[in-house]
Amino acid sequence: MPKFYKGNKDSKDEFNFPLKIVIHKINVPLVVILNFFVTSDTIEFKKYFINFEKTFTDEANKISLSLQNKSLLPQKYGFIMLPKELSVKNNIDTILSDEKMNVEVVYESQDNYLGHREGDIVSFLFI
Repeated sequence: MPKFYKGNKDSKDEFNFPLKIVIHKINVPLVVILNFFVTSDTIEFKKYFINFEKTFTDEANKISLSLQNKSLLPQKYGFIMLPKELSVKNNIDTILSDEKMNVEVVYESQDNYLGHREGDIVSFLFI
């Protein structure tokens, strides 16, 4: 069984795998080297803490969140199981390799009470 070996000494994620293909009724085997890359599935967030500051009950507030795909492959992302007060524009989408994109996170109070009180201060931590 052939073994893996590093293809490019400078690259830590590129590998080669030699293959020997034998075809019936042909005396000469075909030798092929399969080159491949190992990649992560990382999507990086530029903000880990989102603070909507003071948002009153009859207002909405939005913040832009920056994403970057660190993988060599396109990836689907989605914001799921969010509280009813939060919504995300382009909630489920695909981000291409090394692409940077911004998504808008919107906080809107679902409280029906419109009496006199201080504004709600809401913060969410995305991990």
